[in-house]
Amino acid sequence: MRDLSIERLTAFVDRRLPGRFTASTDDDELRRARLALLFSFALTALAPVFVLNDLKAGRWLNAGIILSAVPCGVFAGQVFRRWPSLTFMGNYVTGVFGAVLAARSLMTGGITAFAPFWMCSLPVMALLLAGRRSAFGWLLACAAFFGGVLAATKAGVSWMDTWTLEERQREFVIATTMLCALMLMLSSLFEAAKEAMRRQVARREADIRRMLDVMGQGFLTVSPEGRVIGPHSAALEQWFGRPEPGAQVVDLVGAHDRFTANWLGLSFASVVEDLLPLEVVLDQFPRRVKGPGGLQFQLEVKPAVRHGTLEALVLVLTDITAQLEREASELEQRELVAVLDKALSDRRGFLLFFTEGARLVEELVEHGRVRDVHTLKGNASLFGASTVATRCHALETRAVEQGVTVLSPEERTELGAIWTSFASRVARLVMTRNDVLEVPTGEIAQLRDDLLHHVDYLALEARVSGWVLEPLRLPLERLGAQGRALAQRLGKPAPRIVVDDAELRVHPETWNPVWAVCAHLVRNSVDHGLDSTREGTLHFSAKRDSAGRCVIELGDDGRGIDWQRVAQQARARGLPAEQRADLVRALVSEGFSTAEQVTDVSGRGLGLAAVVELCTRLGGQFEIESSPGQGTTFRLTLPGHGVGGATMARARAA
Repeated sequence: MRDLSIERLTAFVDRRLPGRFTASTDDDELRRARLALLFSFALTALAPVFVLNDLKAGRWLNAGIILSAVPCGVFAGQVFRRWPSLTFMGNYVTGVFGAVLAARSLMTGGITAFAPFWMCSLPVMALLLAGRRSAFGWLLACAAFFGGVLAATKAGVSWMDTWTLEERQREFVIATTMLCALMLMLSSLFEAAKEAMRRQVARREADIRRMLDVMGQGFLTVSPEGRVIGPHSAALEQWFGRPEPGAQVVDLVGAHDRFTANWLGLSFASVVEDLLPLEVVLDQFPRRVKGPGGLQFQLEVKPAVRHGTLEALVLVLTDITAQLEREASELEQRELVAVLDKALSDRRGFLLFFTEGARLVEELVEHGRVRDVHTLKGNASLFGASTVATRCHALETRAVEQGVTVLSPEERTELGAIWTSFASRVARLVMTRNDVLEVPTGEIAQLRDDLLHHVDYLALEARVSGWVLEPLRLPLERLGAQGRALAQRLGKPAPRIVVDDAELRVHPETWNPVWAVCAHLVRNSVDHGLDSTREGTLHFSAKRDSAGRCVIELGDDGRGIDWQRVAQQARARGLPAEQRADLVRALVSEGFSTAEQVTDVSGRGLGLAAVVELCTRLGGQFEIESSPGQGTTFRLTLPGHGVGGATMARARAA
């Protein structure tokens, strides 16, 4: 019954409020508007008690003063609608009540009457209805009234006072009782308004919860410190269990996703510190959360701000597991098309990538070096293996952020599984018989001519043996094609490609790791060397030196290396920077980069380090020649194992 009477009273008042208050989202503003009308109605309801007492004693003027204020209370709703301002309405109600009290004081004995005691309630009324500034004004007005009456009394003013002792006693009882009743009514109206607001908020929360339950979203209200303080949706309870009031969200998420839980903890700490704008802090919250059973959720954090103060945060979780699975399936389909295009246009190159990728993954599973992740990412990106490249980039980014150079066992296993999944999808493209040899028709025609002309068998043997070797021109041209594709991706003019292979041949399996790391040098030349305003040149060459070693050179005619910037970066990291050799050693050290920002192409400082590591492992050397404005040349000098040449076959034939 009490709840029903509160609802009826609230509905009665709301029908008389200006529309902007009932439509307002500010609960405090609506509560104060309701109080203004409720208090005016309450004062009007108390008026008959004093009017009857005055009429009974024959004080018609006193009764008339009170009755003159009754219309002001009865028509308070219409006045409020005409001037829909809380400050105006609060001062209006307080002013009408204060005017009656002042007139009654002057008519019943001045400062010795009972009415002045009622005037002490005026600042309280103004505080509740109109705010602090109005309350202070009414406090000054009451002080001025009391001071004026006292001064007039001392000056000899005689106040109208014909009350007998019995009438004074009765007035005292009535005034005291009515004052208590007024304060009780005021507090009751305040509590009723607060209860109505609470019920309205509860209904809103229930509506939101039902809506989120229907939508299948998780909803949770937490404090700025990350403690559960509000309601939650059924979906969230189904996913993570019932959150206890006061529990930490970090613990709730940490049972399934420790990494994101730590991230959440740092984010909540930033909210409490309040050093950055709220929008910036909220943007630092994680966007993905892992749940039980492999579920994936999108996290949105909404602030609940009241009067400029952050009171709570609303966490909304959306199950995007199915969406991510669809996106992954679509990505795999696009990847398969891209891989098929690469395999058809350069089958041997793709097979070499696949073989080298499998070897790199084995190395990663065993050792987990981040620079190998960088190499695998670059080659996977060039050959359309987007699922592998994307995951490598994410693992590489996390490793750099955490300051580690080795993947965790879980990350190694994850990367191995991703490669296995990729390999199973493209298995038909890479299936090839080991006993089948691809030979250009020109080579077969040349062999037939050699046989017809009875060429020496040693020359024939050299020619046929060379067929198992790959013409070095092919991987060099492949690197050039990769450079063109990367330039197009970066919005730069397609570079001119110059290849000089000295007609050398190399054993594919032996030299496959070399081409894998040379992709880093191509990316370096295109991203850092080539200008975006003119056509550049990428040159690739190979030769044998006097010691029989194979020398591979890759370079560009771009802007060259800014050695001064390298020196500055080296000194900042505490590395020697006096000689050019010091700068080269700094440039090829792991994690060193002069790039202003990290992209999925470069900026990690891992590519050159991977090249140096391979050259050292193979017993070779790595050199850099560069001058500002004259381009850069990278030189790999490697042992000549597995290297042959057509020139040798022709020499024997002669």
